[in-house]
Amino acid sequence: MKKMFTLLALLTMFLGANAKEVVDAEVDFSKYNDISEWNFPYSWGGSEQARSRLSIQNGCLHFESSEVTVNDDGVETGWLCQFFPIGGVNAEVGTVYTLHYKIKGDHAEKVSMLGFGQTPYGQFPITTDWVEGTVDYEAKSADGNILMQCGSYIGTWDIAYLKITHEERDNQRPKEWIPLEGFENGDAETPWADPNVGALDAENNYKVCAWGKENMSDPHPATIEVEEGNPSNHVFVVHSKGKVENDWDNQFWIMAPREIKNGENVKISFRYKASKNISASIQGHKFPSEYLNNFNMGLSNGTAFTTEWQTYEWEGPWEGGWSVVWNLNSNGDADPVDFYFDDLSISELKLDHGLFAASANTKTGSVAYNFDNAVELEAASGEIEWTNPQTGKKVSVDVSGTFVGTVGEKGKPDTWVNEVMISTVRGHDGSFKSKTIKPKGSFTGLDPDGWMDYEEASNAKISLPAAGAWLISVVPANDGKQMLFLKLDGEDNAEPIDIVTCTTEIVVKGVERDDLADDDSGVREEEGGTGQTWDNQFFIVANRVIEGGTETVIEFDYVSTVETSSPTGTHAKPGEYRKNAFGDVNFTTTENHFKADYTIPSADWNNNAITDAQTISFDMAVIKGACDYTIKNVRWYLKDPVNDEGKTFENLINADGSGNFFVKIGAGNSVVPYGDETGISSIATDKKANNVIYNLAGQRVSKDYKGIVIKNGAKYIAK
Repeated sequence: MKKMFTLLALLTMFLGANAKEVVDAEVDFSKYNDISEWNFPYSWGGSEQARSRLSIQNGCLHFESSEVTVNDDGVETGWLCQFFPIGGVNAEVGTVYTLHYKIKGDHAEKVSMLGFGQTPYGQFPITTDWVEGTVDYEAKSADGNILMQCGSYIGTWDIAYLKITHEERDNQRPKEWIPLEGFENGDAETPWADPNVGALDAENNYKVCAWGKENMSDPHPATIEVEEGNPSNHVFVVHSKGKVENDWDNQFWIMAPREIKNGENVKISFRYKASKNISASIQGHKFPSEYLNNFNMGLSNGTAFTTEWQTYEWEGPWEGGWSVVWNLNSNGDADPVDFYFDDLSISELKLDHGLFAASANTKTGSVAYNFDNAVELEAASGEIEWTNPQTGKKVSVDVSGTFVGTVGEKGKPDTWVNEVMISTVRGHDGSFKSKTIKPKGSFTGLDPDGWMDYEEASNAKISLPAAGAWLISVVPANDGKQMLFLKLDGEDNAEPIDIVTCTTEIVVKGVERDDLADDDSGVREEEGGTGQTWDNQFFIVANRVIEGGTETVIEFDYVSTVETSSPTGTHAKPGEYRKNAFGDVNFTTTENHFKADYTIPSADWNNNAITDAQTISFDMAVIKGACDYTIKNVRWYLKDPVNDEGKTFENLINADGSGNFFVKIGAGNSVVPYGDETGISSIATDKKANNVIYNLAGQRVSKDYKGIVIKNGAKYIAK
């Protein structure tokens, strides 16, 4: 058995000694005789263009394809053939999940995969031998599904089993659910004072809108009627008026009385039926009109209504927002249909509320996070005496109106910590992590006047300058949102880290693109075509997610074989666009040095807050012709604090290697790591055919070569 990846060693320290493995999802394909017996999460997912087939053969999930998947324009497009082989996990943001697999192919090639909101795409390393391995994912969203994209694979592969697991503390406090305060009358017996349930139908055309939104009215309450045949019971009703233009022209939605934080655990239950058997799609919304892509309460394929009452109950981490919405015409039914809901409830975990600090020593593992035993910060007043442990100087620090607590103990190195998480709740690990706070800037921890503003952020870990015993002082949110860290005892503060330069030379071989498509004004820059300036792209991916408003500096040397420009963008991950970055980079045939201050945008084009930026994109198909772009000596780092020696506390990329760099070469191709071993995903159709033939390793071969070959950017089987 070959182990491809191993679980992070730090995970044990994070969880403590009493960690246990939890199985979240598992499938053994030897239990099935036919593909129809396996209920794929989110179904197959392939398009009409997919040239591939799935089946159960010899106890395995069997994939077979004789040609690549192309779009309507004939361009190789790997993501048009994709599916979710396992998933349905209510992922907890910040938790590390492990995918276990056993896989074998008829030739060695990597297949793209994506899971749990990860950046960037991972890879299944398919070989001609059976490989049992694992891949680790730290969940970036509540979408706990694994996606495989295999439209570029010619041949066959088999998967024997898949399993998703995670580690958690064995002795967590048991969950206790309580009704969410303010959500009342879920049984529909009395009218709403402040409606938590709303409706939209084609006949009445009610405007669904959200509280707290300027220039918008209150949401329209859903209709309450006596249940037919049961006069003692009232129910919520939406009278769908039959075939409408859009599924969402008839809607029913539940709105929480407060915003649910991203990753916060809730329980939702309801009863439902309809006047005929029919299905309805379901969506999570930040507000009733602001759709959240991944949150669907585990009902990925919607809710199957019948004429009899059914009960549904779901618990898990909400992906942020206020409301859950049903679109009540997903069948495209032409006849009127009545939808009924009753006994709606939203519950939250019973938690301690206040300010709590949990801590760990990530270097020695002598202290591990235990959120149940997080130190509660207590109200303080007046001044405290603080002695600088490095100078011995004593000063008085005013802590009036703050809450104060200590992590680690003076004189006891085994208790010293170098990382802390501060939350407003305690009593459940996921809830603790979903409601953390963090400073807006870096600090030394030796300045009694070093008060810092803080902000809310899920799963925020605060790195301390040194292991030690620390006094934490926090001003509550309603009084100013500031915090102060003072070291009472411990190691000397770490020296600032040098700004690193990644000397790896990246050469992006942009291919000739098609003529440009219509722009927003409907005017073509060139005649005909479907091309876009982003058909060739280069990406720099940071080592972590960066929140909007963070000030950084980006530097690199650059040159190209043709003079051109390259627009830049801010992405959550390669291909997930947020907003423009720092303008155009003007490439010339003479090498130049680029340096710019780059503040991560705080909001996208739709004015939604940006909290998950991690990637800078460079569009490299502004000109029609092919062009080689060379970028090297890349530096990306936080702008502050930078001292006189040009040092900083955090670099955003590695000092060497190509792990932070990704490319897309040619329209429709997938984004792949730079230096991808096969290079298959970076081969694109070139309009000017040259009839040169390559093997799967990207090596030029003769016309007599037998096997899978690449010719003019497309794959063929040469016999």
